[in-house]
Amino acid sequence: KNMGFSATCNTGAQAASHPILLFLNNDMIPQKIDTDTIIKRFEDDTLFATCPQINRYTDSGELINETPSYGYFKGGWLSSVNGPDMPYPVDWKKPFPILWACGGAMFVSKSKYHTLGGFSQTFFIGYFEDLDLCYQAWKRGWKVLYEPTAQCFHHHQSTMNRLFSKQYLNYIQLSNQYLFMWRNLSDPKYIFSHLIMVTIKCLTLQFKDIRSILKAFSRLPRVISFRRQNQWQQSDAVILDQFQRPA
Repeated sequence: KNMGFSATCNTGAQAASHPILLFLNNDMIPQKIDTDTIIKRFEDDTLFATCPQINRYTDSGELINETPSYGYFKGGWLSSVNGPDMPYPVDWKKPFPILWACGGAMFVSKSKYHTLGGFSQTFFIGYFEDLDLCYQAWKRGWKVLYEPTAQCFHHHQSTMNRLFSKQYLNYIQLSNQYLFMWRNLSDPKYIFSHLIMVTIKCLTLQFKDIRSILKAFSRLPRVISFRRQNQWQQSDAVILDQFQRPA
């Protein structure tokens, strides 16, 4: 039964009998998986998830590796970036830290996944659940890595684009981005800066943001409940700073 991304993944994870989960969307084609190496990776008790090299074509027809990901906080906004490059040199033949693993193709420690409660159902449709889950893992002191021994091809948004307009998807994505920040920002200076940014957007009548803020606001009780139940070990600055300096 299709219950949406988060609920369906969580149902599968409950039924799984082995200690490593593989989430694989129906728009992903596995091309190479070295299971022995991946199993060995998870002997590291601090590893939460690892993500294969995921190739896809851009709108311009360029083939890129979309797995590399990082983030930064500026102007009251936590920006997340994924694409063919990292902000510093990396050895592509070895695992390296990434901010999040793509929910469409990711290997995850089942025990840690259940400790975090799985993918959150707070979000609308299917954006930011994977970033949210991996960011929580980083906050617990675990890590997420790029996996060079596995490879997939991604028919990006092949289902979403058939069901929804691009304008509606952008609206949902922005709403979920607000929810992600409200759920996860914990550094006082980041929270204060974000609140100022939200106030400015409302006062200057930035309607696109206001519309998304109002939609996200409808799920604020869930956000408050989540924040009350969590005590994080790593600060936002510590997590994001690791992606701003040379490896």
